[in-house]
Amino acid sequence: GRRTLSRGMAFVKRLIGGRELSVPVVRSSLRGPAPRDVGEAPAPGSRLGDTGEGTGEEGPTLDLYSRIASTVWPAAVALAHLMASEYPQGHWRGKRVLELGSGTGVVGLLAAVLGAQVVMTDVPEALQTLQATLDANKDQLQGPCLALPLDWTAFETDWPKLIGCVAADWKVDPPAVVFNYVLCADCVCEGLYPSDAFLAALRGTCVGGATPTVLLANVYRGKEAWFLDHMEDHFRAELVPLQDVPSGYSVDTPVLVWRLARAAG
Repeated sequence: GRRTLSRGMAFVKRLIGGRELSVPVVRSSLRGPAPRDVGEAPAPGSRLGDTGEGTGEEGPTLDLYSRIASTVWPAAVALAHLMASEYPQGHWRGKRVLELGSGTGVVGLLAAVLGAQVVMTDVPEALQTLQATLDANKDQLQGPCLALPLDWTAFETDWPKLIGCVAADWKVDPPAVVFNYVLCADCVCEGLYPSDAFLAALRGTCVGGATPTVLLANVYRGKEAWFLDHMEDHFRAELVPLQDVPSGYSVDTPVLVWRLARAAG
């Protein structure tokens, strides 16, 4: 059935990749002071309270997963801008797209709005927000879109289950589930996400005959050295310059975008 947002959250309209999408926000941020620079990741274990809806009562406390999943991070804005502006019209139509660490899902949703066949993924704790966001934007989608659980730290067990679910939805055999693109926005955040598990998951999407193009966007925080060093052991990496400054992108939170292809051997 249709999913709804957790109490303490609401939808607002936001321009993403030139399309107006409904995105989730924490209600208190709609009437409180301006939020801090969203390029800064929340600390592990942090919690965010809400002030309710004018009732005088304290609302629910949102845990770390809810906080992350309800934030449109600058890397997602930048990647969506690149997808909409740097590829020819009609490019995404019919493409099979996997998004890792979807969060609010705006990158995967934009791909579906542009006509792609999309599978968005995140940890189980983030799926309620992700599915609710998908439902809120379903009238704009030009391609089918799924939201499924995928925990990078349990990739070896989660990945076959995911492929099975996708195969059933696409009405194909599991070996036929092959993606043209893998999209990742702000999935590298040392100290918050395990970079080694993310890299292993990224490699796992490119096994066998699968040779998707990986588009990876990340806010530069100066903590990505381990991932970048090891990424080049497994992928050919091309840094993609961002043309123009997308709406909602702050120059104070520089985003780097890579186009990756599986290295030979």
